[in-house]
Amino acid sequence: MADFRIKGGLSLGPYGTVGITSAQHLFTAGDTTPDVSLNSFFLTQNTSATVITYFDGRLAGGLLGSEEGKVIVIRFGDDLTTLVPGSQMLLASSGNTMTSGGTISLIHFNSAWAELSRSRGATDNFFVTAVAGTFGVNVDRRTYVLLNNGVGAVLASFSGGDIGQTVYAIPNSTNTVQLLSQVAGTGNILLAATNALVMSNSGVYQFVKVADNSWRLVKGSAAI
Repeated sequence: MADFRIKGGLSLGPYGTVGITSAQHLFTAGDTTPDVSLNSFFLTQNTSATVITYFDGRLAGGLLGSEEGKVIVIRFGDDLTTLVPGSQMLLASSGNTMTSGGTISLIHFNSAWAELSRSRGATDNFFVTAVAGTFGVNVDRRTYVLLNNGVGAVLASFSGGDIGQTVYAIPNSTNTVQLLSQVAGTGNILLAATNALVMSNSGVYQFVKVADNSWRLVKGSAAI
């Protein structure tokens, strides 16, 4: 069999459009069921929180529906777009508030859109300053979290992120930070055989997301 070749290269959509500003590539801001009939590559441009439940299309002859096997790629140009998992949106995770710079690929299958893959935008590592009391940290697009905390701070939960994501938490002040276990009845961090521990100010603590709302401590010491 001869090699499979595509003259001029592969393009997700028509050639010759004027960059990403072409209307064929842009979803209308606020549209909860964007139309994907004319292209395969799209960009969101939402200016307020928008929840997408489905992607509309047209079959030959103008009938409602999308061709079986159609693949679309969406790049998120905002931090305001959420995709809703369900019978018509088969997603790999329930944490589906998308971040600017990220992408998702889906294929139309049996009247639903099934996720093929996704990526996050660039990593944003940051300081977290908390007053006394229990707090949580959003880790979307983040790998390293520096905990520059006040007296009596208790880290109980992480939000955002994807299953399999690894996060490193690094205490960065003279004040100690307590790490609270889900076993103690609150939060979503799983510790091994303990309800809580005090994080060393010279330590680095590695966590991995193991379920939609559960993070497990993998390692934690002065050096890992």
